[in-house]
Parts: sequence; structure tokens; C-alpha cells
Amino acid sequence: MQLMPSTQALLGVSNPFHPQHNVEAGARYLAMLKQTFSGNLQLALAAYNAGPQAVVAAGYTVPAIAETQQYVRCVFAAYEQYRQPGAVPFLPALRPIQPGTRTLAPSPRSLAASVAVPTTLIVSPLRLSSQVAQVGQRLTVELEAINTSKRPGHGTVMLNYPEHLVSFMALHTAGQETTVQVPAAPTGPPAPAAPTTAAYQLLWSHWPVWTPGERRTAMISLVPRLPQDLTLHVSVVLDDTAVPAASQRWSHVVRIPFRTAALVDPNGVRYTPPRQ
Repeated sequence: MQLMPSTQALLGVSNPFHPQHNVEAGARYLAMLKQTFSGNLQLALAAYNAGPQAVVAAGYTVPAIAETQQYVRCVFAAYEQYRQPGAVPFLPALRPIQPGTRTLAPSPRSLAASVAVPTTLIVSPLRLSSQVAQVGQRLTVELEAINTSKRPGHGTVMLNYPEHLVSFMALHTAGQETTVQVPAAPTGPPAPAAPTTAAYQLLWSHWPVWTPGERRTAMISLVPRLPQDLTLHVSVVLDDTAVPAASQRWSHVVRIPFRTAALVDPNGVRYTPPRQ
């Protein structure tokens, strides 16, 4: 499955050509997009190919991009074919193992990799300062995460955002802050819209020490510059310094509607008024 570099980083894929890592990450990303677009499989597929912001810019329809439209048609054709009774995947013929045939035992490494790692990273529902975005008005997204393991580690927060839609973006964690000041006035006539395939930008911040039971927070602050819904990708990583294989990752796609659009909340995002 195709994974762009920024998406690989958010999903924790170090080698996108590793079959298992690739498929698992791609499936997780598709599930996130399906939730983001309220279960609409066609829009989720379009977002997978062209990016979620392209779907938003197209008015929540498949964008008028030839590659994307062809991709959605091909996937749906295959989907309908495999739904038919008696459909057989295009795989080589498999023969049953004959009695007495020697098989290779799994290696200790593969057995260890197959053992499920208990979830020790708990992320609370995101808190937004406003239910809708407005041009030139700052909006914040607060994230809270807990390390419930018994060992210390360190954490990373990553943010993927559409640069052409904001005039200011900041990611702040305790003792760390990454700020981007986009060269565009936060108010006044809207700047010309960028192409629907405009690339996302990636910001990240670190928690060098994350002790067991410690509650950590991160704050995202942005100023929209165009009257368009926003989609942000947020990811949190808890790295176990003693057992790297036990690292945990949480990823989420946040959709922020513009002005008075009704907000559908399929992802468990809770919205609260700004703190005084």
C-alpha cells in the first residue's frame, strides 16, 4: 500500500516496503479516514489517494483528479468482485500439507513479534477551543496522554497540517515549542487557494523523560487563513527506553469545520469552550 513519507512518520513505519508493516499501517490509516468521513468508503478511498484536505476542498466529493477518480473506480470494482459468492482471490493454487512433510518452525524473533503488546499509552479525547474555524481567529486543540506502563520512556508528538490553509501554526509541549509563521496575513482578502494536492507539513515536539503514571499535555494553536474545513493528522508515540519493541503509538485525523457547518463526531472528539 502506498504511504507518503509524512504518513509513514505519523504511523510509525520505518520500512514502508516491509509487507506486514506496510499493510498494517495502510489498514490503520484507511480506518482513520473512514471514521473521519463518517463511514463513507468512497470518500475514504479518495482521501487515501489524494489526501483528506483534497476531499474537503472538493465539497466532500471525490476530487476532480483523474488519478484519484480512476483509483476509486478500480478499488470499488475489485471490492464488488470479491463480494460475489464463490469469488476466489488471485493467488497461486495452495496444496494441503501431506503427512510427514517437514515444515519450518517459527524463529524466536518471529514469535516475539507476534506477541501482543499491552496498551500503555492512553490518550484522552481531544479538546477544541471552538466547534468551528473562522478566518483570522486562533483556534487551539489540546491533547492529553498518560504513560500507564511501569517503566519510564520518552514521547513524541507529531502534527501534519495543510500549510496553505493557515497563517499561523504552533505545537507546544512542556519545555518544547515548534512554531511556524506562514507568510500570509491572518486577516484581509483570502490568498489564492493552493492546488488540492498541496502537501502537508510536519511538526514534532518531544518529551525527553516520561515517567510511569505521568500525565503529559500538548497544545496545537492555529489561525485559519481561508474559509475551508481543515483536516489535521495528530500522532503520539511512547517509546520504551528498555524495550524498543514495546513502543506504543496513537494516531488520529481531526476534522475542523469552517464557520457554521454542523460537526459530525465519529472519532470520539469532545469540544469544550475556551478556558478563561
